Amino acid sequence: MAIAAAYTHLKAWPRDALVVSSAANPNGVIGGSGRIGQKHQIAALMDSLAPHYSDDFWFLSYHAMALSEDGQLAVARAKIEQSLAANPNNAHGAHGFAHVCYEGGELDAARTFLTTWLTTYPREGFFYGHLSWHLSLCEIQAGEWTRALRLYRDAMALDRHSGGPQQKMSDGAAFLWRSELAGHPRDAAAWRALYDYANAALPRPGSGLADLHVILAQAVIRDDAALDARARQMEELAREGRYRPALTFRLRRGASRRSNTGIFRRDRGARPAHRGK
Repeated sequence: MAIAAAYTHLKAWPRDALVVSSAANPNGVIGGSGRIGQKHQIAALMDSLAPHYSDDFWFLSYHAMALSEDGQLAVARAKIEQSLAANPNNAHGAHGFAHVCYEGGELDAARTFLTTWLTTYPREGFFYGHLSWHLSLCEIQAGEWTRALRLYRDAMALDRHSGGPQQKMSDGAAFLWRSELAGHPRDAAAWRALYDYANAALPRPGSGLADLHVILAQAVIRDDAALDARARQMEELAREGRYRPALTFRLRRGASRRSNTGIFRRDRGARPAHRGK
């Protein structure tokens, strides 16, 4: 099993950063497993590896992310500040800071930091689109819709996002859906573009986070046949031990709850979920 293999490997080679990143990423080997308690498991793993990394700025950023996902916000904040102090241009540090602030409800701190930090980060840099997404969530929550929409059009639209296909899909769909939850009108053309993109770039399931947003686009477009096909593919992978069974059930059940006014039932005045990606 991949998780067990990662632990065995890291016991022998704790400074193998590639394996650490695969294990500690929120959507990585452990985070993508669907296990109950996986957030705490990642945080405990990073705690155990910390003595091998001392003040390494990259490790501190990943450690802080893991702690923030586990709800340990005070210690996470200290570590992410240490990471950024060691290397202010560290994109992993900027990402971790965005997560720590979002989880802690520090809206102004996140907006101020990201607005300034992104001005010196390369427009084609991998994190530019995703960090712009983080900033857009802050702007939506602050009631700054014009600024949020500008960020979407400049850095998250399919022809502008600097990340890969899964990140483009997740960030684009998440922004559009959270915008609707905040009371802003549906952008039918943008949803159609994401739906078409998913069909071309992500035709089969593989990553739970990306698949969630593919299904979201399919449901907005009301393509029931595509939803059913995706669900069957995910269930087939789950039977083979290559996908999270609980996720396939939740997504199929959620997609079946479409109402006449939207794909999932929405309470009037609903706000974006507090947790980040």
